[in-house]
Amino acid sequence: MDELERIRLKKMKEMIQRINEQAKLKEYQEKVKQEKAKFFGLVCEEDALKYLNELYKLKPSVAAEIENIIIMIVNQYGLQSKISKTDIMLLERRIEGRGPEIKIKRRGKEEADISEILGSDKS
Repeated sequence: MDELERIRLKKMKEMIQRINEQAKLKEYQEKVKQEKAKFFGLVCEEDALKYLNELYKLKPSVAAEIENIIIMIVNQYGLQSKISKTDIMLLERRIEGRGPEIKIKRRGKEEADISEILGSDKS
């Protein structure tokens, strides 16, 4: 019975230690999240911040990459003006490997890509 009690106590201590470590990790992650929010609030315009938050919901890996790029740019070069929504959209397109798109909508016709329209005008 004495041996069994020691094993139980040992397991209980390990479990308490794991719970404490998880709590510390969660607290650290929350602190980092708050610091990031504060940082991006300073370097991004309001609409850019909203767009980045929406992007996190739809494409978390792309949004994380954009955040890393912004942090790197600010650390290495500094900022002369706040980052706009257009800047974030440009970074998103470059990360995803998409080029610029120009859409044209004519009366009575559906929206079409300019490359399709210019391609059909040549023939």
